[in-house]
Amino acid sequence: MPPSCEACACLEYPGRDPDSVHVGAIAFSGTLLWVCRDSIWAVPLFAIHGVLLNFLYAGQHELSHWTVFRTSWLNEWVGRIFGFVLFYPRTFDQVQHMAHHRFTQDWVRDGELARARYTLTSYLLWMSGVSYWYTRWRRILRFALES
Repeated sequence: MPPSCEACACLEYPGRDPDSVHVGAIAFSGTLLWVCRDSIWAVPLFAIHGVLLNFLYAGQHELSHWTVFRTSWLNEWVGRIFGFVLFYPRTFDQVQHMAHHRFTQDWVRDGELARARYTLTSYLLWMSGVSYWYTRWRRILRFALES
């Protein structure tokens, strides 16, 4: 159990409260975004909601290491739900992440670096989200059609 969860050691599901708060914050920001969709407040709410959604990956990462809940099946299924929301399937993430841990900073075999090095143009495209989402959907379709 990670040191940050020592206070939760008596709970069967120590990850329940942080996960619940995070999912609750996403629901709250999403509701506010919907209510304020026609006002200027939608701009900062959209950014906040996007950050909260993006940070689900931190949960998915810890869930793949089975450190959030004591029972492995709960880590597995909450991780699958997070992966579904993120369009980042859990099984693919685990395989890629294992390669990353095994071959860290090896540009040929590190699953998180298996791409050409950034140029200014490719970096700006990635930061805009265009190539990020293109790559995400291309991978999902490629692996779905290959199996």
